[in-house]
Amino acid sequence: MKLNQKFLNVFRALFMIGILLFAFYYSYLNLDSFYMLFKVDYRAFLVMLASALFFLYASAVQNAILIHAFGAPISNFESFGLTNVSSFFNLFLPQGATLTKAVYLKQKYGVPYSKSPALFLGLLIVFLIIGAGILFITNLSVLLMGNHVPTIFWVITFCALASGLLFGVEFPKESILRFGKIGQLMSNFSDGWKSLRMNTSCLVKACAWQVVIFLSSGIWVATAYYSLGIKINPLLGVSISLFASFVNLVVIIPGNFGVQEIVYGYFTILSGMLFSQGVVVSVLIRGIGLLVTLVLAPISWYFLFYNQGIRIETTDRG
Repeated sequence: MKLNQKFLNVFRALFMIGILLFAFYYSYLNLDSFYMLFKVDYRAFLVMLASALFFLYASAVQNAILIHAFGAPISNFESFGLTNVSSFFNLFLPQGATLTKAVYLKQKYGVPYSKSPALFLGLLIVFLIIGAGILFITNLSVLLMGNHVPTIFWVITFCALASGLLFGVEFPKESILRFGKIGQLMSNFSDGWKSLRMNTSCLVKACAWQVVIFLSSGIWVATAYYSLGIKINPLLGVSISLFASFVNLVVIIPGNFGVQEIVYGYFTILSGMLFSQGVVVSVLIRGIGLLVTLVLAPISWYFLFYNQGIRIETTDRG
């Protein structure tokens, strides 16, 4: 197991180095496209910044709603700070956001690590089902407007909905526990999801805030295109941001650097523009997110972790 983990870490490091080298080479070959970043209008920049902040706040409120279901009285402001710190660690560690939140909730509110998977499963199911619903609506709207919808958007819509429904199915515990540690983890997921599912008010609020999260992300993406002189249908902005979010569920390297850029480049080609333009849009979106994280994360860390003596360690598995 240790050998496999060591091999995985080496592979990720080499893959990351390869991605960075290719990124520098690609940027050099497409300097003209990247010069567009220096022409971003300050008003568009402010709209993107406001969208990014609202996106983070909506995510924090949604997290707080589900955390309350486990008996932890976390405030929206506190959850906002925790989201900022989690975003920072997610830049360097695969699943860094998940680990950071789990450690904080354990040390501050005594929420056992065994309950954390249920929280993130609840978020995942809401994310997939609401995302599939919004994608279906945006796809249908684009069709009714006489525009073409890429086939992959329909495929992703179906897969997201099917995955969300599959995760929400309750399997017999006796059958699950036969799979050892994996079975125990799946059992924890199932028990936690069952308790969340019974809290109708909690789920309705979480779903409502998920809609807000997707819409704010769509505005962020559409404004990024507009700021570079690329006019796209705002509904397409929502669809692209949703697809990028689905892709980022599978973290290959911290931050999925390069993967997001490929997604934006691909869908920009489908819209009749250059691949490099999509990459520049992705860099702009990533840059805004990084700026917000680097400014807010240290402040949030000081008040939530340093000031309260909370350390990122997971030696206690209780």
